[in-house]
Amino acid sequence: MPELLSAIEDVREAVEQTLGVSCEGTEPSYGLNVHNDGDFYLPHQDTGPGPAAQRLLTFVYYLHRTPRPFQGGDLRVFDVVLPVHTEGVVSWEDRTWRDWEPAHDSIVFFRPTAWHAVRKVSCPTKEPADSRFAVNGWLCRPELPNPR
Repeated sequence: MPELLSAIEDVREAVEQTLGVSCEGTEPSYGLNVHNDGDFYLPHQDTGPGPAAQRLLTFVYYLHRTPRPFQGGDLRVFDVVLPVHTEGVVSWEDRTWRDWEPAHDSIVFFRPTAWHAVRKVSCPTKEPADSRFAVNGWLCRPELPNPR
């Protein structure tokens, strides 16, 4: 993981400028997600109470066998701004988005407040080694000491 964190540090300034966030002094947090045949993830945000409230930047790093043994699994990141003339509740189908293909050895950055989802994966072999692998992580504000 040191190589991935070093690579993130190499592009951090450009990502900060693009997304309008400062990640100076942040601490990484990450985990491995595996999606196989039929797996997907519904729209959600990476924020919330507790440790999730400290997240300033989300990243998704893809790694898998080549050639890619699965189809689908795109990361869908929904636009923050809703279409003009929305009245009442807006369904997910009415929002605009961008899909990011899970290309091996690539990384996507976005704000943790962005709604995002993983599109359905098709893995004909159903073999675990043929899955869509992704390191999902965050750059987080350091936890403040609990005042007593």
